[in-house]
Amino acid sequence: MQLIIGIGPHKAIHMAGVAQLRHKHSVGRVYFDRKVADGKTKREALRSLKRHVSNAVYRQLVADADR
Repeated sequence: MQLIIGIGPHKAIHMAGVAQLRHKHSVGRVYFDRKVADGKTKREALRSLKRHVSNAVYRQLVADADR
């Protein structure tokens, strides 16, 4: 599945996660900060954020397929 022409799904999810980190009050930034506060490294927290983003994308794809 190509989300953006020339960019694979893994890179698109990475870009979405990093973009959320740039905004201090975004849902993704709050999630990332909570993971770091829980003792995860920044790399582990970013991995968790990307998994969170991919789960949201998957839920939306499933919901759209059911319509």
